[in-house]
Amino acid sequence: MDPTKQQVNQTTKPDISKVNRDVLHVEVRNPDKVVFSGNAVAVSSKNSVGPLDILPQHENFISLVTDKITIYQDKHQKQEIPNTSAIVKNKLNNVNIFLGVESLMGMQSVTQSASIPAPSKNTNSNPPKTTTAPSPSAIPPVQTATNGTQKPIK
Repeated sequence: MDPTKQQVNQTTKPDISKVNRDVLHVEVRNPDKVVFSGNAVAVSSKNSVGPLDILPQHENFISLVTDKITIYQDKHQKQEIPNTSAIVKNKLNNVNIFLGVESLMGMQSVTQSASIPAPSKNTNSNPPKTTTAPSPSAIPPVQTATNGTQKPIK
C-alpha cells in the first residue's frame, strides 16, 4: 500500500479507542465566552424529566436543562454554575453546555410552558379550531444515520 494513502486514512477516521473512557471533557460557554473548560468525573443538572447525571461512557444525547449545573472535577472538588436554561450535548465523553439559550433565541424564557388562552364565549355554532404543537417530551428521539435516514431510538 502507498504510505501516503495510509497516512490519509489514519487522519480521516477518528480513533475512538484513544478516547479516555473514565473522564468527561466538559466545556461550558455563554454567548460571550467560555465559562469552564476541563475534565470531570460527572456533570449534574435537571431537565423536564427530572435529575440528569452524566457519567463517563453515557449514551450520546442532547437535552435542555433548567437548573444549576454541577461539575464534579473529582471526589473532593465541584463547581456549580447558575443556570435557568441551557442546552447540553454529550457525545463520546465530550460534554458541551450552552448557557443563555433564551437570550440567543430572543425569548423571555424557554422553560415557561406555552399557555393556551381560555375559549371565548362564542355564539357561533362552529367554534374556531385550535391546534397545539406536541410537547418536546412527547416527541420520540430519533437517530440519524450517515445516509440521512432517521429511526426511533428505543
